[in-house]
Amino acid sequence: KIYRQQMVTEIQLPLPGAAATPGQNTSITQMMDITVSKEEGTEKKLAEVKFTSIKATLNTNGQALAYDSADAAKSPPFLQQTFGALAGRTFTLVYDKEDKFLDIRAADGQAGTPLGTTKPMDARQLADAFRKSQDLALPKKAVAPGDTWTFADKLDMPPVGTFAIKARGRFDSVTDVEGRRHARVLLEGTFENPSGAQPLVQFGPGSKFSGEILFDLDRKVMTSSSMKTELQLTIGGQEAPMSQTATTKLIGVENSK
Repeated sequence: KIYRQQMVTEIQLPLPGAAATPGQNTSITQMMDITVSKEEGTEKKLAEVKFTSIKATLNTNGQALAYDSADAAKSPPFLQQTFGALAGRTFTLVYDKEDKFLDIRAADGQAGTPLGTTKPMDARQLADAFRKSQDLALPKKAVAPGDTWTFADKLDMPPVGTFAIKARGRFDSVTDVEGRRHARVLLEGTFENPSGAQPLVQFGPGSKFSGEILFDLDRKVMTSSSMKTELQLTIGGQEAPMSQTATTKLIGVENSK
């Protein structure tokens, strides 16, 4: 099968030290194809992920800028660097016959476009972050409506740095979505700086997230995920609160050729 996903992210970030200005608002739409196949000669399943297109708009102090991976040359160079590092990237996630994650096969030669003087995520870091966005919050054992579970992990997100999350999930209910049975999962958690780390961006008290996942119980796939994040950041020694909403939707499932 080919699973087509759309992820829309809205970010509001006041400019550090400029409380009287509108700050920066960013909207990003990413399209991804996940092609699942059986590895020849084994019982392993391969999920090849490709970022097929990226569109973004950036409003800073009233000035609007845009990026479209279909015509990237029309965008300012710094937007080409920021978003061009993702456009067209591919990697493969490997699972066993029971859908247990085994490994990442990152495409060679995909170090990404340097972001100024910093390094972006390499292919393996990108693959790990994507995989965790899909399944980290889901329970690792069977649950019934009303059950809860906890989870924690560290995410490596260059050039920002490494940060930790601690969270709680709850199987809220079984609901009908377009004629299909879905599990409704509710999430809430916090962001923390790993001990001993000195990242470019630091998270202060009150950095948290909450959201909802709808999981198709028959097709065994997440059909939508909506997350709201409130961050109390310190960037270069200056406080910069940030809010973000990220909505991921499964927009189509097709047979692969």
